[in-house]
Amino acid sequence: MAELIFIVEPRPDARETHAGWLRAAGFDVRMCATAAECLQRLAEDPLVICLTAGTGDETHVTLRELARRAPRASTVIIGVDALHAQEVGAWDGLEVDPEQARLIVAMRNACAAQRLRRDVERLRGEVGVRFAARLLIGHSGAAAELHEHVERIAPSEVPVLLHGEHGTGKQLVARAIHHRSARGSGPFVTVHCRSLPPDEQDAELFGRHRHGALASPARGHGRFDLAAGGTVLLDDVAALTPVMQTKLLRALQSGSVTRAGGGPPVTIDVRLISTTRESLAELVVQGKFVEELYYRLGAYTIRFKPLRERREDIPALARHFLGQVEQEHGPRIDRITPEAMQAMMVHAWPGNVRELQSVMHRAVVTADRHGIAIGDLPFALRSPRSGTAAAAEAQATAIAEALSLSEAERRCIASALKVCQGNVTETARRLGIGRATLYRKLARHRLDARSERDGDTG
Repeated sequence: MAELIFIVEPRPDARETHAGWLRAAGFDVRMCATAAECLQRLAEDPLVICLTAGTGDETHVTLRELARRAPRASTVIIGVDALHAQEVGAWDGLEVDPEQARLIVAMRNACAAQRLRRDVERLRGEVGVRFAARLLIGHSGAAAELHEHVERIAPSEVPVLLHGEHGTGKQLVARAIHHRSARGSGPFVTVHCRSLPPDEQDAELFGRHRHGALASPARGHGRFDLAAGGTVLLDDVAALTPVMQTKLLRALQSGSVTRAGGGPPVTIDVRLISTTRESLAELVVQGKFVEELYYRLGAYTIRFKPLRERREDIPALARHFLGQVEQEHGPRIDRITPEAMQAMMVHAWPGNVRELQSVMHRAVVTADRHGIAIGDLPFALRSPRSGTAAAAEAQATAIAEALSLSEAERRCIASALKVCQGNVTETARRLGIGRATLYRKLARHRLDARSERDGDTG
């Protein structure tokens, strides 16, 4: 299929000439006499918009609208050099009345870059959904509850606050919410608030105004500009300064913001997801977080249980990570010894699911064909723990007794079927496998999806 390009050119002769060149080169071209006409036709989803520069602030206004309403398109400006074009957020710039070869090469480069960007976003979405699905693996109510939260909140525009310890999967779930929302085809931009110097937070989030043109120190725009039409994830939002918290609150209230350095208010068009390891409610009491911003960000709050509070999911998660290694490197390990499983069941898991994944990948490297033994685990898991789960020992033994990878897989599939009420398509999506693969596994494990649809909890 030919790439779709919009030519926005007020001069009829130039418009026809440029369109003719590009059609001869194999492009699908739409001609627009004005920027307003272009904006009215964005539903056609162009890959590149070739825009002739206007006078005064006209080009800047048009670019802001395109960034907000057509985040999946690259913009090439005729009438400015490449450096200035990139400073104001376009992909490239061309001289007035460019030569035929120069115009065609510029369009091909812009199309290639935009195709790559769309492919990356699509793959990120698939990876995000698959990674988020791994958090749902297990037999605890926490796994099913997490999935219900994602399905319930994704279609809305309500700000979401994800509260949980490091390594519990907050960023993965944020990406899953984004890709299952109406903004899923738009950009997903992460801001690591804790890594931003206090005096750079304003420019990084909202950009900088300079001499009538938009230019932040590195990109020309702030992160909210880059995420126009998509989602901004504020990771560790409690690290924002009080001044920045107040400015963010005003931006959320008004839907616009004044850039660092002044200038007119600029409309923002993003969905906001925030994460925190700390209790924002306690920070409000301590005077360290703006109360009204807390209520705005926490309109819908999802709390992530640490792995130590959902220990019954450890066997299923551990074997899921073994399955990942098997997919990447071929069959190797299909068993975890009872002693190793018991050690994992009583470990505190300060790094949560991320730590468990690392432990399993390391153990596969050192284990022999007989399975993962306690000696294959890191020293922290083999050393005695004071006050640990003597109470969990019986549970660990019952779960771990020579439980094969096949039996763990059967339990995972049965649990997913139950949550999905026998819906095979939804079950396959949650598990990150195809329908055909799931049907083969159902037959192998003698599981019947119909029994779940009929209400059999058997």
